[in-house]
Amino acid sequence: MRNFEEGHPVIKVNLYHDAYRELSKEEAESVQGFAPINSAVLQAEMSGEEFDSFLKDNDLITYRRTLKRYHDGMVCGEFSDES
Repeated sequence: MRNFEEGHPVIKVNLYHDAYRELSKEEAESVQGFAPINSAVLQAEMSGEEFDSFLKDNDLITYRRTLKRYHDGMVCGEFSDES
């Protein structure tokens, strides 16, 4: 578990395994730090800045609490902030 500065929100990102495989081929650096929590989901904790970079690097958008690919709308995961 990473240390985040107190007062800064921590964003928990759950990425579906199929999406992780695709993203790891294209953007290997942006998906480092994800660890499996079960056979279908990998999870990472990020700061707000890291989360913004992750979205940009992978052409993802947020819709409510889901992560979607910008170009085709495929749901790749979900996120929650733990402030």
